Amino acid sequence: MSNKESELNQYITKIRNRIPKNLKVSPVTKREIENINDYLKSRQGLNFSFGKLVDHFGENWNYDSYPMGYVMQNKVNEKIVGFLGTIYSRRNLDTKNKVCCHLLHWFVEKEFRIFSYALLLPLLEKKDIIINTTTPIQTIIPLYKRLGFDIKDMKYTIGFGLNFLSMLSKNYKRFFLSFDQEDIYNNLEDEQKQIFNDHKKFNCRHFIIKDKNNEIRPIYFITKKVKRHSLEVLDILYISSHSVLSMHTKEIFTKICLSNKIFLIGMRSFDGMKINFTSYFLSKTVNKVFPTLNAQDNKINNVLYSDYILFDI
Repeated sequence: MSNKESELNQYITKIRNRIPKNLKVSPVTKREIENINDYLKSRQGLNFSFGKLVDHFGENWNYDSYPMGYVMQNKVNEKIVGFLGTIYSRRNLDTKNKVCCHLLHWFVEKEFRIFSYALLLPLLEKKDIIINTTTPIQTIIPLYKRLGFDIKDMKYTIGFGLNFLSMLSKNYKRFFLSFDQEDIYNNLEDEQKQIFNDHKKFNCRHFIIKDKNNEIRPIYFITKKVKRHSLEVLDILYISSHSVLSMHTKEIFTKICLSNKIFLIGMRSFDGMKINFTSYFLSKTVNKVFPTLNAQDNKINNVLYSDYILFDI
């Protein structure tokens, strides 16, 4: 065990011992999730609302081993005082199929908020899963760091997707979109077929960009229309090939905008990945963070299997 691991274990033991005896943290199975949904719905005076929890991504989950979250209760009266949601998935990362756990709906009543970390401790014992969250509260970032999470950069850019001059390019006519579900599925690789099946029931739009010249294999997109400051934006949540997109950004983005009847496109980039928009002076980028644990060399560079998919945020 390295010095860093030893220090982390000592820190976890220290904060675990600080948890009052009247608080208990328990896993939430699928049988109890409606009670949690009722609890989240009942919270008053918040400046945000919680979406209803759903099943894990994919099938054949044991919800006793992979719970839908953890609930904090006051032993004195059995009252729920906090909850942390966990949405599991199986992802192919660097040729390995890994179990991932996405964190969401982390809320603790004000009186017990100083012990919020207690909800996270059971997950830290699972060394064989990758843990991440895409919408962390800034005040909790120091805690994530202290618990060994890697805090990666995530940039979100909204840009004007239309480029009318690109319509005069010879490359413009070679690309076309297909929204036919059977055609999409038949043009996907095995890894992409798993992604398609895991996300097809959610409020996303799937399509592929095809090349009439057959020089480039179809590019798979998962997108979602969202509102940003009262403007409609097409969020690109997944692209099967960033390299091909970067070579033909203007033509492909213009095709996407016209086919989806939209002008603005939103994209996220991880670890300095470059995004080419059709017009830089008509784009805006904001910086976000992406805490992950146990990812190591398994790079996650999209927001699949997250609350961006589950809810309209």
